[in-house]
Amino acid sequence: MVDLNTMIAQGPPRMDFSPLSTLFDGYNAGRKARHEQNIWDARRQAAVTGADGKPDYAATARNLLEAGDIDGARQIAAMVKDMRRGAAGAATDEAAGDDEVAPRTTSAAVGAPAWPQIPFAAARALQADPSLRAQFDEKFGRGYAAIVLGNPAAGR
Repeated sequence: MVDLNTMIAQGPPRMDFSPLSTLFDGYNAGRKARHEQNIWDARRQAAVTGADGKPDYAATARNLLEAGDIDGARQIAAMVKDMRRGAAGAATDEAAGDDEVAPRTTSAAVGAPAWPQIPFAAARALQADPSLRAQFDEKFGRGYAAIVLGNPAAGR
């Protein structure tokens, strides 16, 4: 047995707190894993269908934002933007060539007006600086600047 004098000479017992040094690392790793799981669950359940049976992209993006999936919401927004651009008739095909502006006919009747093929770089420049609207309309036709800027009703 240990003598009382020896125990007093050794001082108080030492506590080892080293396992607590990784406590917050483990907690943060668990929170990150839970957040990633919530994002995957939200992506599986985010799709919302409207009353008309068509996908409701705004509600889907809102669901993703509520779950913390900012990248998923951005992807939905970019997809909707591309769909609107395609519906408005603005060309977004970069592979077609940004240097040339060639007329493109619609798939409707042969006598239908031809839509200009607007270079992607020109559309981006107009979106970055809307004060170029007059020059854009002069080059591609009246009303096309409004269509590219996202107001197709004003272009008519």
